[in-house]
Amino acid sequence: MDQNVISRLENWQEQLFKGDLYSFETELCAQLSALHDEVCEVVLPAAAGQVYEKLAAKAKEDGCRKIIARPVQIRLSTGSYIEVDSPYTKVPAAGYQEKRHLLAGHWSLIGSASPALYDKVGFCAALGPSYDTAHQALTKFGVQIGLSSVREISNRLAQRCHAAGEAELSTKSGESLAGKRVVIALDGGRTRIRQNSGTYTNKGYEQYDTAWCEPKLFVIDVLDEEGQLDRAELPIYGCRFDQEHLFDLLESYLTKLKIKDAESVQLLGDGASWIWNNVPALLRRMGVAEDKIIETLDAYHGTGYVHKAKKKNQTC
Repeated sequence: MDQNVISRLENWQEQLFKGDLYSFETELCAQLSALHDEVCEVVLPAAAGQVYEKLAAKAKEDGCRKIIARPVQIRLSTGSYIEVDSPYTKVPAAGYQEKRHLLAGHWSLIGSASPALYDKVGFCAALGPSYDTAHQALTKFGVQIGLSSVREISNRLAQRCHAAGEAELSTKSGESLAGKRVVIALDGGRTRIRQNSGTYTNKGYEQYDTAWCEPKLFVIDVLDEEGQLDRAELPIYGCRFDQEHLFDLLESYLTKLKIKDAESVQLLGDGASWIWNNVPALLRRMGVAEDKIIETLDAYHGTGYVHKAKKKNQTC
């Protein structure tokens, strides 16, 4: 690799002399990608050999039997493949949830994709309107990958994220609400959803109903010593179309963030019964002391209710 770079230096200098910086950078990036693959071809098998006994011993402690060496393919961030030997569990223990290719679990592979590869693929798939757009972006920047692989890796990554849960993915390691003044605001919205009607147009196109529904959402904030929103703390948002699912999501966040150890928990919302009949009980069930819970009707709705009451009294 070093000789290849050295042999290109004169040509690169000539390109730059002519003002062709683009060609120089493009070729240099290609050389660096090749260097990346060459380093991986040396380092990964060596590292796999070093960790082999440790992974095999751990699997045996977990009750797995007949652990043998089997090759596992790893697709690198460049799109290239490399094959290394991994300890493989032929007879897993009852209830064993880990990957049978132990190295795949140790290095956090999804399918054969390395973390750096599914990071790139997931990022481009999330930004673009389609898998095809993500594929074009990845190809443009040197990742040698097909459209079907982009789709497969994206879907597997989505499944992994769904299994991990939003609370696990959206919070930092060690993040906690312990000792903090917390505000949990909840509200409902209004939107339409598209549902198959089971009918078709004369041209054979499927027709849809667009019924109204109420998405429900929450935001978790932290207050500073002045009672203002703490700008050093990022708010946490959650939304679901179903009330039960929303409370499940809220509980997962509050459990992970140790809400029971908060200095105080202020609940903020309008007059909707689904909030006040459920959230205070949820907080108490999670270990938040009664005297730490502050139930607050938000100012906008509170003013509206007072106005309606006053208007009604004047009419009477």
